[in-house]
Amino acid sequence: MVNSKGSPVIERDKPEKTGIVPFMELAERVATTRRRVRSTGASPVVILPKCSNASAPVGPKSSFPSPPEERVGQDGPVKAPPTSTKTSLTQRLNARARDRWPDLAAVEVRFRANFAYVDGRGADGTVLKLCRLRYGGSAHLWGFALYRASHDDYEDAVLPSGMFAGSAEEALDCACGLYLNDPSAWLPDPPTN
Repeated sequence: MVNSKGSPVIERDKPEKTGIVPFMELAERVATTRRRVRSTGASPVVILPKCSNASAPVGPKSSFPSPPEERVGQDGPVKAPPTSTKTSLTQRLNARARDRWPDLAAVEVRFRANFAYVDGRGADGTVLKLCRLRYGGSAHLWGFALYRASHDDYEDAVLPSGMFAGSAEEALDCACGLYLNDPSAWLPDPPTN
């Protein structure tokens, strides 16, 4: 192809349309095409399709969001832990609390998607949020996030071992050491010979 000056024109490859329009692109289309109806002065009603993950399914190739136990995260598919793992985690954390943390009457674990939220219940019934564990496919290796009371959220944290992931018991010890004021929980276990 040649332009009006006789210079060759290079055509760039355009991305193939997949049927999913990014939400911002869709919003820009609506914003630029939205005009007031002259007879009434009102804005026309615009109905946008429901969307998830910042994209709206449109056209014949539209798809529905996957169920919560199979959502796609930043690093790939996110799977919720199986029931057996949920049960064993709760039992392991309660056993560790009985052995190491006498101030806790029980450890309560709530599950949502691939997260386990760990709360401690004191003898007087008060609930203390401790940490969040992230399931990564193994019942013995959990990502760790510490509860921040100042922000009422959870932030990824480093365990005393220097890793972002470790055993659930190590995560419980780290959080209880902070919130029950016992920094000895962060010291490494003495070697056994």
